[in-house]
Amino acid sequence: DAKNSSYANSPFVLFQPAFSPKIKMFKATVNLEKRNVLLNWKNDNNNVYNYTLYKAKGDEPLRVLKTLDAKTTSFTDAELYPNNQYRYTIKATLNSGTESKMSDVVEVSF
Repeated sequence: DAKNSSYANSPFVLFQPAFSPKIKMFKATVNLEKRNVLLNWKNDNNNVYNYTLYKAKGDEPLRVLKTLDAKTTSFTDAELYPNNQYRYTIKATLNSGTESKMSDVVEVSF
């Protein structure tokens, strides 16, 4: 009755996917002499804000190990105990806030 009206500020809405593709190249190398595991990855997306590494011992659930900046492409894990299985995975957070899916899990015996 009051003839109130409003107009949209933007003529269109941009939708983004919920997740970006996972990091496909993620590997772990065990160094028994130095008692560590070297994790390496490569990501083709240039809009990465940071990476989040996850780790689990045995059948335990994955937990955040470390958050690293976008320029980092490797990490050395020295917090290991002999005669254990470890699992690692990684995901990227993009500048837009979108996260990648988790990479394939890498398993190592130490």
